[in-house]
Amino acid sequence: MTSYRAGNHSYLTDGFSGLAEAPPTTWENYRRILRGAGRAIIRDSYPSEFAALAQTMQQPVATGRKIAILTPGGGTGASTVASLLALAYRNLRGDLIGLVDLNNLASGILPGVGNDPKSPREALGSLSVGKPTHRDEFRRLLGTEEKDAAVVRAASYEEPLSARATETLLADFARQCAVSLIECPPGGDDERTATVVGRAHAVVVVVDMTEQGMREGKALIDRVRDIEGKARDLRRNGRSPVMIVGNERTADAKTARRGARELAAESGARMVTLRHNRRFRGAERLSFDALEQKTRLEALRIGALALTLARGQDARAALSTGEETA
Repeated sequence: MTSYRAGNHSYLTDGFSGLAEAPPTTWENYRRILRGAGRAIIRDSYPSEFAALAQTMQQPVATGRKIAILTPGGGTGASTVASLLALAYRNLRGDLIGLVDLNNLASGILPGVGNDPKSPREALGSLSVGKPTHRDEFRRLLGTEEKDAAVVRAASYEEPLSARATETLLADFARQCAVSLIECPPGGDDERTATVVGRAHAVVVVVDMTEQGMREGKALIDRVRDIEGKARDLRRNGRSPVMIVGNERTADAKTARRGARELAAESGARMVTLRHNRRFRGAERLSFDALEQKTRLEALRIGALALTLARGQDARAALSTGEETA
């Protein structure tokens, strides 16, 4: 009996007879052993990466950090990314996290992120009348029961906010929330998107990892830079750091990753990927701990990098324990 050890896990095997009753070849059995050992080693590497990413996300941040989440078109997973980041920040930070959904066309905030949240116009009206002076009052006016989250969800029946109204709503969230995630309408031509981008500390662009998705992502990033050039209240450096989240939906993964690296290099952005195309829709409310381990790890990688960029720090530290691209 031989014992193979990987981290804190110990694996016993009685030669090849314990792997299959009638193995076709010795090489096939070696492959099975190697695959099993590889999975064990990968599992054992998760805790250290989880700890490092969580520590990055728990670093202090000045109240009012705004992270804009953009996408060239619907169906790329922008709402999923926004929701996963909100769940991750709520789980690991002790301050108030804001999530503002301005996407009237396809509001996809996941169940579990906010309890029957108000629409942008309803929230703006309540905050304008109530004029909250502290976070508990802010949460009460928004009608949220969570102590660590303030959520506004767009409604398809509601007329979109104007640029000025959007600016007012963002200012209200910035005064009370340590970090605000703002999901913008698809594309870069909406005046609400221009308002958000002009005031964001970091921009997350979610794209499909296809040839067309890369082209659309490049055009959207160019649009972001154009908006920043026209914004009145630019920060000292004049540009927000951009992060690209590639949603892998293509079978030609190698070509997609090469295109993603080229897009990141051309645009001067950081690049991470969603390695799995998951659906989280359903009646049940989600919690961060209930997500699969790989899903949580992806959320932590994206969240740590986005928050590092929003702080104005070097993004390399946030990814020092994980791969930047898959």
